[in-house]
Amino acid sequence: MALSKFRLKKITRDKISGRTALVTGASSGLGVDFAKQLAEAGANLILVARSEEKLNELKKELVSDFKVEVDVLVVDLSKTKSAKTVYDFSKEKNVTILLNNAGVGLHGHFLKQDLNPSAEMINLNVNTLVKLTHLFAKQMLEKSDGYILQTASVAGFMPLQGYSVYAATKAFVLSFSQAINWELEGTGVSSTALCPGATKTAFFETAGHKTNRLVDSTMMTSSEVATIGLEAMVARQDKVIAGMMNKMTVGISSALPSTVSKRLSAEFMK
Repeated sequence: MALSKFRLKKITRDKISGRTALVTGASSGLGVDFAKQLAEAGANLILVARSEEKLNELKKELVSDFKVEVDVLVVDLSKTKSAKTVYDFSKEKNVTILLNNAGVGLHGHFLKQDLNPSAEMINLNVNTLVKLTHLFAKQMLEKSDGYILQTASVAGFMPLQGYSVYAATKAFVLSFSQAINWELEGTGVSSTALCPGATKTAFFETAGHKTNRLVDSTMMTSSEVATIGLEAMVARQDKVIAGMMNKMTVGISSALPSTVSKRLSAEFMK
């Protein structure tokens, strides 16, 4: 496996080395890059996703290239009891890094969609994330040591036409993560919200959204976004927006009247 183009700073790698990290949504996209960079830094891993084949392929690469310990757990995190399953599997492994990365989007007019996929998305993006945070943060607090990284989105800063439910779930993740980070202040445990914009993963394909040239031209690589997230996590930042373009987008959107912001976001995502 070739080393990532985007590498963590030495001080970050030193703080990660020897820990056990649990990564949800580890079979593709950001999850794979999180796992690679954590393993390169010397962390042992618990990889969680639905695809057993992809998880085992990644495990084989990480063990071979970085000589770390890797466990895999195949589970559908959109199901109600999945968080407890993950915790029971991992609670004896001293997890001190939790990456709540699993999530999904759904593109289209809300009232023209079947309700079930949206309900499952809320369960995955919000309910399971909250449950995992509660279970593992309490365990981390017992030793006053731990990092949590929550994958939110720039969509969490604004209502987004065509992604109404998805954007709302990410607004929840952003608010929730910041609030509990403040509650955890001084405990040795922290929660950081990572807010990427359009990223070169399978997100849009899975969401049923054919992108345009403007969106394609602004996409960041998942490796770059993963590096930004892990650096911010170890620095115990409450949130980080990935990339200058995304920071500008959030800043401009918050400064504009809502009617103007709505039109611009609709054109961008059309």
